[in-house]
Order: sequence, then C-alpha cells, then structure tokens
Amino acid sequence: MLSKPNLADVQVLIESAYKGRESAVAVDETKFYASAFSASGSRVAVRDWLETTVSSVKQNLARYFTLQRIVEPNGESHNPLGIYWLSAATVPRKKEKPDYDQLNPNVPRVMLKCALDRNPLPDWLLFQAVKRTRAEQDVRKNHAAIIKMVLFSNETDKTIQEGKMEQLDLTNKEPAYLCGRLLRVIESIQYEAQGKTNTTVVGRFYGSASSAPASVFGILLQRAQANLEKLRKEKEGAYKGLQAKITNITYPNLTSFPKTLNLEQQGLFALGYYHQRAKDIADAIAYKNLKENKKNKEEVINE
Repeated sequence: MLSKPNLADVQVLIESAYKGRESAVAVDETKFYASAFSASGSRVAVRDWLETTVSSVKQNLARYFTLQRIVEPNGESHNPLGIYWLSAATVPRKKEKPDYDQLNPNVPRVMLKCALDRNPLPDWLLFQAVKRTRAEQDVRKNHAAIIKMVLFSNETDKTIQEGKMEQLDLTNKEPAYLCGRLLRVIESIQYEAQGKTNTTVVGRFYGSASSAPASVFGILLQRAQANLEKLRKEKEGAYKGLQAKITNITYPNLTSFPKTLNLEQQGLFALGYYHQRAKDIADAIAYKNLKENKKNKEEVINE
C-alpha cells in the first residue's frame, strides 16, 4: 500500500480508520512491529524500530494518505502517491525520470515514520522539495503534495480531514500564496497573447518570484499589461476573464509585494501556483466539453 497505493484500498482504509473505536475488531489490538535496516560495510545495521498496534497503524496510515491529498494537475480528484514517487520530489530528473541514485536515504525513512507512527515531517524535507521547484522552474504534483504534507503534518486530525489546501483556496489571503496564484495568471496571459514560446515567464522568473516577489512582480505586471492590451483588441473574452483574475488576487490583499519569502512562505507560493494552474486547466476542460456538447446538440437538431 505504501509503495503502490490503490485508490479503492486507501479509501476503505480511511473510512474504516475514522469510524471510531466501536467498529474495531480484535485484530486491531494485535502488536505491530516495523524495523528499518541498511548496509554498514559487511554488516546490516538497524536504523529504526517501531512497536505499536495494528489499530494505531491503521489510524496513522489513514492520516498519512489524507495528509497527502492534493488536486491532480488537470483539476481532477487526487490519486494516492507511493512513498518513492513522493520522495522523488527531492531529487533531480534524469531523462525525464527521477534520479533515485541521488535520493537521500533519510527521505523515505522520515516518510515511513510519518505513515506508521504519525511523526511530523521535518523542515529540511520542505527545503529539499522547494529547492527542486526552483531548480525545475515548475511545481509537479509530488512537489506540491510533499510541501503540503510538511506544512500540515503538525495539524490536528480534524483539520487534515477537512481537506485544507487540497485545492484552490479562495479564502487564503497569505501574500505568498497569492503571489503564487498571480504568477500562474501572468503565465496564462502570456500564453493567450503569444501562444507557445521558447521561454515563459515561469521558466525565467519562478525562482526570483518565489523567493523575492518585490524584485520581479512589478516587471511581470508591466509585461502582462502589454499582453492584456493585445488581448483586449483580439480576444475580448479572454481579456476580461484574465483581468478579473488579477484584480481578485491583488485587491485588497496584495497591494504590495513581500521583499522576501521564508521557507514556509516559499512552500505556500508553490501551492498557490499549483492550485491555480490545476483550476485553470479544469476550467478549460469544462469549457471545451460544454462547447462540444452544445455543438453536438445543434447537429442533432439540424438533422
């Protein structure tokens, strides 16, 4: 389940774990043991040891899978991630695949401790994931999931079950989160006005925007306004929609940009960018389907 989680199995686990003690069966009180080994020269060393009960592990696993929930890149509901795919958020990519040779062995270890023993995830794991987003100038699903997990692994079960930060949160007024959303909107404006280009604003400015927003967002908004003017003349509908998004993000909660963002805020920036992009893609798919359905209905009527 930890390596290749199946959605149906995870849902059953979560539902059974949150039903309460009255639904527990005798096996739940059976002792559960886990150990972690690694090679040490010609010997095998015990790196970690866990002694608990089946019931406790079920509760902790349910919390772990709930904690990692985040919207898919296309806006669809979350599919659970395996522990090594999550860990891949901390390593470079080699020929479009994670270079697991560079994986710090402590990464899967702390992930396992979180899954089995509900240990909070350390800040250094957040640093590794944020560093990868800046290096790749992108936020993949496993980046976003692991960032969310670190930020909220100290939260109560109730907060985690409520689905905090699983998808675009219009009530979140944190400047870092809003800056991440804004960068995505500026990227959309560039694409609508210019189409596919060799270099995008995200490809050039993600690192600076996510760490020192005040240094780049003035320039980015100036360029965005030039592209918006072009859209106003050529694609009025897109112009109105994108202009409204900028206004909704910036006013009244982002009238000035932070000079710098700390590590946690950089994580929120990444989530803001990822959430906004997923929502944009979902909306685009829904609009396309609506147009196709309308066209099909008109063809049937004409026949």
